[in-house]
Amino acid sequence: MNLLPILLFGAGVATCVYGNAIPAGYDAENFCPPPEDIAPCTCFKAPITNRVTARCSKFTNSYEIKAIFDRNPNWDLQDVWIDESVMPFLPAKMLEEAHFQTLNVSSTSLVTLFDKTPVTTPGLNLYLYDVKILRGFRWSEIANSNLLLMKTRNMNIRSLGQDFKDNIPKGVRRLSFENTGITSIRNRAFSDLRNLKILEIRRGSLKKMSRDWFPRPWNLTYLDFSYHKIAALPDDIFADIPMLSFFVFEGNLLSTISEKVFTKHTVFYAFKGKYLKFVLSCF
Repeated sequence: MNLLPILLFGAGVATCVYGNAIPAGYDAENFCPPPEDIAPCTCFKAPITNRVTARCSKFTNSYEIKAIFDRNPNWDLQDVWIDESVMPFLPAKMLEEAHFQTLNVSSTSLVTLFDKTPVTTPGLNLYLYDVKILRGFRWSEIANSNLLLMKTRNMNIRSLGQDFKDNIPKGVRRLSFENTGITSIRNRAFSDLRNLKILEIRRGSLKKMSRDWFPRPWNLTYLDFSYHKIAALPDDIFADIPMLSFFVFEGNLLSTISEKVFTKHTVFYAFKGKYLKFVLSCF
């Protein structure tokens, strides 16, 4: 059953691949600025995706990154990868004017995510992996973005409360939180996210699930609440989610499940954990 998330991942929104990237070389002039104009950033086409990517590593000055994008206003860039940096913030202007589609921040420490809330962005995929934000992540910082996908891992987001509900862009299609320390979700937190197709909240400390978190009806197709401390499922957890195809619930504290949970739902269920281990396909 551990293959399910992998299979869906491959069929869903693709993550930009950076490992073993090919630096700009033979045909660099076709898609990258001269290396001296973007140093110490590098430019390459990522393998598999073939997307033009800028990698900016080991920065300590936020304005140095801003200056690089200011010098290259016509850079036909698709993805930006900021890695192993320690800076006060990411320049909001970079998002507003560069018009790339993916921002990947990894192994980086910031005081605040942006120096100001970006006025607007193009369709944005946002990846935050192993990111520390001294003042904490504030959902208002991405409120004006046209966010399509957001994935976080090993970053402190303790709750999905009113700030999340008020500011999460309504057009988002995929949300993924893994090992972020989530302990609570407010009622109706996702009620305005009617375009959301994939929701993954893994490896947190939730003790319950509630159908009231989500809109009615809802066209979600994939739901994953694995590795929490949830001991029971509401009888109506799948009510009015007609497009749901996969529910992954590994590593929780379930010992018994009400038959009412499964009645009238054509969903592939995957359960595995210390107290319960089985797979039930209801088609």
